[in-house]
Amino acid sequence: MVPNEAYTFTVQAADGAMLYNPWADSGGERIEVTEADWRPEEQRIVYRLPHPCRMLVRAGTKPGPLLASIVDWEPRRAGEIIETWRGLDDTSRFYVPAWLTSF
Repeated sequence: MVPNEAYTFTVQAADGAMLYNPWADSGGERIEVTEADWRPEEQRIVYRLPHPCRMLVRAGTKPGPLLASIVDWEPRRAGEIIETWRGLDDTSRFYVPAWLTSF
């Protein structure tokens, strides 16, 4: 048993020859979301993706501490994406935006 996830497989011959490898042609390019709308009153972050990919969304200072992992390399579809985030750090002890403005 394995958890629900986005999986692929490869097929390799006994002599080591690669017969099927979807990673070879999958792209693997980095996508950087340059525009996102954080809506604290709705507890949402809204952004758009040009095609399906895995997302890493974090809050913190640059350079500085990572305060919250909002999305940790999870698959997302293309189009408008809405992530729920209450604005709390990973320990749920403090409200990240208030901390950042006082930094």
